[in-house]
Amino acid sequence: MNDIKKKSSEGHKTGSLGVEADLSTGRKNAVEAEGPVVFGSGAHSKKLDTPMKKLERMHENIQARVEEIHSMAAKMSEKERADIKKEELTDISDENVKLFVEIKTYTDMLMEMKDDVNKLFPGTGKEADKSRKEFSDSVKKLLDEMKGSGTATNKTMAELGASKDLGVKKMPIFIHEMRELHNDMDGLGDSESSLYKRALSKKLGENVITLEKGDGDAGLGESAYNTHVELVSKLNESSIKLLGRYDEEYPDASQLVIGRLAAIGVEFGRYGMRSKEEADRQEELAMSPLVFGAE
Repeated sequence: MNDIKKKSSEGHKTGSLGVEADLSTGRKNAVEAEGPVVFGSGAHSKKLDTPMKKLERMHENIQARVEEIHSMAAKMSEKERADIKKEELTDISDENVKLFVEIKTYTDMLMEMKDDVNKLFPGTGKEADKSRKEFSDSVKKLLDEMKGSGTATNKTMAELGASKDLGVKKMPIFIHEMRELHNDMDGLGDSESSLYKRALSKKLGENVITLEKGDGDAGLGESAYNTHVELVSKLNESSIKLLGRYDEEYPDASQLVIGRLAAIGVEFGRYGMRSKEEADRQEELAMSPLVFGAE
């Protein structure tokens, strides 16, 4: 379940998959790697001061998310269908959505960094060439790893759904959508203070990171929720329409997406996201998260 909502003391509507207590029967067919599958991280204290450290952090974040999803699925696989709680399905689905937001956004960032490799590693000679090649090879390896990670978690979700007769569905998420949302979020002013203004997405991202680390309280959760509401109210019409589509696919998915984008922006800083057509050609429809939910 969304960390912002977990910590909020106002009792705002919590995420739901529309799954009744008896876990209504849904599709059993495995839907592989079509975006996050859903049912019904890294600390920002380490300085990411080199391109390679950024790659290492992306790898750590993805691996931690994947391990958590597999662990949650393993625990549920040991239970009888009737004993699996709706909250468990929501939690694992939330994690898979977050994973795919990271995969899509990191992919865009990595392609941008690879294009700018000469700026990231300036100079001439064998050493400079070696550094650029090592970085480019590392980017390719990480891109392949992330694709495999998304495929693996979707397979886990689909297999769990089939074994327990739970509904599984796709929630399409695309790289260009993450890029456009992130660009729209940037620069939205915080109306809370006229003396100290900062981007709403930065404020939200800092709160989300703290909450995901388990360091926040109900007050911080409420503050994060209110920041989210204010940020969304200032987004353009295209972004609002997109968020509405996400919520139709999976209840409260928009809050998961916005929160994760904000956290990524804080952790890694913002790169100029590619708008070239060729960047979109890298996207594959087959990479969208699976989610659990009754039909």
